[in-house]
Amino acid sequence: MTSENDLISRFADSIMANLPVGVLTVNTELIIGSVNPFAERLFGTEMGVGIGDDLATLAAELFSTEDRNKLLLGIKGTMEGRVIEPFELCFSRSEFGRSVSILLSPLVESGNPVMGAEITMEDITERKNAENALRASEKKYRSIVEQSEDGIIMMDNEGIVIEWNRGQELLTGISGDEALGLPIWDIDFRLCPDHEKNNPNSYDKIKGRALESLKGEDGPLPNRSLEREFHREDGRSIFVQMQLFSIRTERGRMTGCISRDVTDRVKAEMELRKQLMRYELNKGILYLVRESTPNLAVDAFRDIIKVGYEGFLISRRPGGRYKKLSKGSVRKFWLSERNMDNSILPDLNEITAFVEGCRTGTALLFDRLDYLISKNHYENILVFIQDLNELAYTKGLIIILSLDPSSLTPKQLRLIEKECREVEPRRATNLTEGILKVLRFVYKENLIGVNPTYNDIGLVLGISKPTVRKRVRALVHTGYLDQLLSGTKKMVLVTEKGKRLFSQ
Repeated sequence: MTSENDLISRFADSIMANLPVGVLTVNTELIIGSVNPFAERLFGTEMGVGIGDDLATLAAELFSTEDRNKLLLGIKGTMEGRVIEPFELCFSRSEFGRSVSILLSPLVESGNPVMGAEITMEDITERKNAENALRASEKKYRSIVEQSEDGIIMMDNEGIVIEWNRGQELLTGISGDEALGLPIWDIDFRLCPDHEKNNPNSYDKIKGRALESLKGEDGPLPNRSLEREFHREDGRSIFVQMQLFSIRTERGRMTGCISRDVTDRVKAEMELRKQLMRYELNKGILYLVRESTPNLAVDAFRDIIKVGYEGFLISRRPGGRYKKLSKGSVRKFWLSERNMDNSILPDLNEITAFVEGCRTGTALLFDRLDYLISKNHYENILVFIQDLNELAYTKGLIIILSLDPSSLTPKQLRLIEKECREVEPRRATNLTEGILKVLRFVYKENLIGVNPTYNDIGLVLGISKPTVRKRVRALVHTGYLDQLLSGTKKMVLVTEKGKRLFSQ
């Protein structure tokens, strides 16, 4: 009959034989007293590790000198009663190529001195290979990031900059030491033009937009590029194309941006377009045209569309009035309180959201700002125009506002003018004597409160109707005259620009 001790011994042997770790014991002379099958596999069949072998001799064949000394000194310390923390070893022989984690324990019996040590070996080869692959990948990533001429930045899900490479330093003039740890909106604010920095609301709005994009489920503008102008602190301005993307990690989502200097290309495109345009109109600018009917504004908008911009016309006027605009590149929206197809409510928040959704380089014309003024408080209109100014800059839009100046007080008009630029002809127009004669006549009539018609001009100056139309059209296009409709009659009056010509 099998004794209880025999059963316990067989049970222990079974456990040792099936352990997923290697276990061997040595006496105080480092002679192996037991070794389980997993340990034999770790050492390799060629070594023929077994009871009675000298571990010191085996270690010299299996490990580097440094790892051999680490193992033997660890065993010695364990048998001397010291606690040795787990450590790692690597089999140096190429046919093995395994990495193990070593745990040492003393072999003792109650009341007797230390008899030796137990060595537990866990195979960590796969983990070490994964760590080495990760380190190699990180090294390759660092090499690519640091050597890239493009700017590369990374932000955590709170918008804090955690990566800022040399390329980004050269683009912005801001060093990595300065940028790392800062929220991205602080850096965006530093790269704004001076007029934006002087606006007390700019910082909060830049921060708000950044936080709004960061909290999205898929990140900010995934797989979408945009262009922006950087105003560096050394006074230089450059155009940058940015590609935004998101990365999901164990620590949450990170947002990345790759930036490239496209100044030469953008300037070449701008110059080419300017050669085809009659007005000085640039991306990132909000323009205001003061006129009772949107003649100059529409002409300037048509100028933009002609050179390839995508356009949105937001109007209260019948669509037929704009039939000369290219149908393929211009979408028209009717400003109306009725919910109809291709209509927009005169709600300033809804219109702002619409503009925010426009792509970089889009042109927009609001031809009846006075209608929006009639539907909203002036204070809200002013905030709306300030928002349009910022959106024009941040998204690279061209926005033209047509406003009947009589719909506002002079003070209200001045506050709006501070947010906008005037639409100016690209080239100074040389007024011929005949054209100047028409302008001078209209100016004098306006001084006595009369807005002359085309017929009045022709009769008084003795010129034909076609000539009157041609000369008035030239003055309207160059911003010296404005037109008014009274029934079927067209009347003209001198603009502020025209008045300045006579006051010089």
